[in-house]
Amino acid sequence: MKVIYNRKANRFSLCNLTEDEANAILCSLGIIVDKMDYNEELGFYTDNGDCFALSTEDYQAAERLFNQLSGK
Repeated sequence: MKVIYNRKANRFSLCNLTEDEANAILCSLGIIVDKMDYNEELGFYTDNGDCFALSTEDYQAAERLFNQLSGK
């Protein structure tokens, strides 16, 4: 896998992913998007066990990436 950063666009690109690597990324993002809920008390998205938390911006970025990669 190769990661390229475009400074002008402020974006990373992943190149030469194997099918297994792409599926692992999609699976991981799917878990984040499907299993996390916004916790108003904490102000973060958390999983059901409160073991993992993401800021709203990070959660929304993960959701956008998941939707783009899965064709939604």
